[in-house]
Amino acid sequence: DKFILGTVGIIPIHQLLDLKGAIEYSSYFDWDDYIHLYEIENYLGHKFFPFPEDNSGNCYWVDLNEESNNYGKIYWTNTLGDEPGYLFNSLTAFFEAIKIGYADGIFTLDEEKYLNCDYKKWGIICYELDKSNPYWQSYVK
Repeated sequence: DKFILGTVGIIPIHQLLDLKGAIEYSSYFDWDDYIHLYEIENYLGHKFFPFPEDNSGNCYWVDLNEESNNYGKIYWTNTLGDEPGYLFNSLTAFFEAIKIGYADGIFTLDEEKYLNCDYKKWGIICYELDKSNPYWQSYVK
């Protein structure tokens, strides 16, 4: 059964990929085509694993390039016109931000059971977890 996008997932709009879906999603994304757009520091390979995505190009990826300074960080590709890049230093940091978001009521269900987010408040939480990340700095300016 297909779920209606937005009614499932741990963050709004994004759904977690199962292993088969992640492998298929990865096969459609050629990092060689995007490396000039995405400023991936110490880029050494194509070892990025997608996990939550939204069926339109917005996706969080775990960097699995073991020899990279970015190993284990969470990279984000998007179609919003925002500069993509690393948003979290680890899966732990990513899930910690989500946990705080739920605990603080930043993630909510509307009357139609769609998951919503106060993105400004979530950006501030993410900034507090990693003040060095330029993406999250924009939420506190």
